[in-house]
Amino acid sequence: MYLYFSAPKCPVIMDDKGATFEVLTEYLIARRFTHRLDYSTVEADARNLAKYANYLAGLDVKLFDATSLNLENFRDDLEGEISPRNVNLHLAAVCAFYWWAQEQEHCSNMIGWNDKATKLKYRIVVNRSKGQGSAPYDIPFKLPAPQMQQKYVPSNTEIRGLEDHIASGTESSQSAKSDEVNNARVIRDLLIFHWLTTVGLRREELVSLKVDQIPQVRDSDSFLVSVVVDDGAKFNKSRRVEVPKDLVAETLSYIEYERPILLEAHGKKFGDPCNISTLFVNGGNAARQPKMNANTIYQKYTDYNPVLTPHALRRYALTKFATVLYRVERKLNENKKNQGDVIRRDLLYRVAKQAGHQSPDTTIRFYVDLAETYALSDEEIESLTEREKKLELSMIKDRIEKAKVLSSTI
Repeated sequence: MYLYFSAPKCPVIMDDKGATFEVLTEYLIARRFTHRLDYSTVEADARNLAKYANYLAGLDVKLFDATSLNLENFRDDLEGEISPRNVNLHLAAVCAFYWWAQEQEHCSNMIGWNDKATKLKYRIVVNRSKGQGSAPYDIPFKLPAPQMQQKYVPSNTEIRGLEDHIASGTESSQSAKSDEVNNARVIRDLLIFHWLTTVGLRREELVSLKVDQIPQVRDSDSFLVSVVVDDGAKFNKSRRVEVPKDLVAETLSYIEYERPILLEAHGKKFGDPCNISTLFVNGGNAARQPKMNANTIYQKYTDYNPVLTPHALRRYALTKFATVLYRVERKLNENKKNQGDVIRRDLLYRVAKQAGHQSPDTTIRFYVDLAETYALSDEEIESLTEREKKLELSMIKDRIEKAKVLSSTI
């Protein structure tokens, strides 16, 4: 019997005598440290693979002797125990392991699709991917399962309503020491809101931004400016996000004018402003430190509307970003035969990078599919903001200019 153990750094699969199932554990280690997946994700893989190993042991079938029929029977055994969606997750974990094992040369001709040109035969036959997921194959023997409900994305009307509420400064005016401080706090709050709804940072990433992370912008710069995000990032993984140039300019204006006002108002508590690197500084009378608390932002928005959490605003930003990208790619690839695959591939990479996703599946499930729907909707096209229209035109212009430079060097 095989069991998985939640070791401190990475799950391990062993038999009941304490011997490590080496190839399965090696795969888990690769998932955890090479692909840098979250511990909980790898633990779920370990659980699913241990169950599969026990199923094969019960049939006296070796791990690399399994066939499509074994997987189908494994599926049928699970069907009565767990939901169709969880059955499919087990199948996905098994196929992903076999694909990795084949790439690492632990086995050969184990998993793949029939190819008339090479005439290769595989023990586990899958289909060539149609571009719907991160894997290069589709699993043909999955169970029909209801799609997960798309997570809530605020409407343009809800976003405008919250922006108007923040701009009114109703919370700030109750405890402001002066009109100048009150106005500085409102501008800071609007700027935070614009970063959330335009760039799509997580709230801990947002409150951890430093002044020196905001680059100076020039007229010659592209509409999108690269900003490094590291402190507060999930998995402690630094990344570059694309920020509209006008938002960077708005941020630089805040750094020059409103931020010093807030620091001066709380000089006795915060100390020398020169020693404070935090971009968004506290401005409330109860503030004890310069850095804002991420929960304060959460409370501010949900008090106005419970569904408008910072993460909902992040989904709004990333959906808009993906939608504009989809429209750009659609225009630039309209004459290509495999237009859909090209668009999804380019979109997947860029949106996943902006979002800081570890798994491409998350990007596809939440943003790429939704972007396609939005990009083809007349209602959504009509609701594009001026910033989004500028972004679209700028992206097209940048791609055309890069293509010209590339062609001139060939």
